[in-house]
Amino acid sequence: MTNQESKNLTRESIRIGLIQLMKTHSIDDITVTALLERAGVSRAGFYRNYPSKEAVLNEIISDFYDKISIHFYNERKDASTVERYTALFHYIKNQTESME
Repeated sequence: MTNQESKNLTRESIRIGLIQLMKTHSIDDITVTALLERAGVSRAGFYRNYPSKEAVLNEIISDFYDKISIHFYNERKDASTVERYTALFHYIKNQTESME
């Protein structure tokens, strides 16, 4: 595994761990230690990638917005406004259900 692949795996593990913890806890109640345990990542690995748990959440949200924008604007250019918004709402619903 290359260094970049290892970094990507660490970041993805942290992101997934945070999403899983947020199903039952607020972001304020989640400690970095709990996140590390859930993600299976060392403290050094965490801080090499993120300055805080809020930075992880910001990245998750930013990526989600990017995916929505791509789906909404690029893939539905030929659709009517109603069709575009309907597709957008279905996309958001499917994405949030996959996080459960």
